[in-house]
Amino acid sequence: MFCRCIDSEWPLRTFQHGVYRESDEGPSDRWIVNFDHDLADGLVLATAMAAYCPFLIASHLCKVLSRPENPEESFHNCLVIVGAMHSIAVGLDCLASEMMKPCPVQMLMLCVELYSKLPAYVPHCMLNFSGALHSTVSQQLCLSNPSSRTLRYEATIVGRDSGVFYLHRSANFTHARQVSSIAVGMHCVL
Repeated sequence: MFCRCIDSEWPLRTFQHGVYRESDEGPSDRWIVNFDHDLADGLVLATAMAAYCPFLIASHLCKVLSRPENPEESFHNCLVIVGAMHSIAVGLDCLASEMMKPCPVQMLMLCVELYSKLPAYVPHCMLNFSGALHSTVSQQLCLSNPSSRTLRYEATIVGRDSGVFYLHRSANFTHARQVSSIAVGMHCVL
């Protein structure tokens, strides 16, 4: 049982360490060896989220302090991380105070949740909008369902420019082996 636990933690630690070290700027290097004190200041989680959700950098993660020097600054980082997790609907609800005094089991569960959910947020394509100033432009985003079950897609717009874009409907059902579309619009303003 103990060996199995260590084997299951190793990919998570490797994931965290690899994503954290790949960031170009920010805090000094550190080796992540546990799921409590190494994650308490929020920097590692912020870096992992920035690697997979670059759209969160301008709206949330730019507020993270890269070298927190006291508990108040670390708490600030944890508040920013919790806000970013809420904006992308991470399934595990975690408070900033719980991240500051972390329970290793709860932080492990949070890391597992991020490990399974964050790769789905990597942008795969882009919609390009062009239009005259003060006009409204709309494009169709196609959703395909290759499985044999009906899927429910839920779309939200997050990020710095989220107020400029809109969805005609946020929830969409795609029946088995069919394609549906959702309209995405943009108000062209300065």
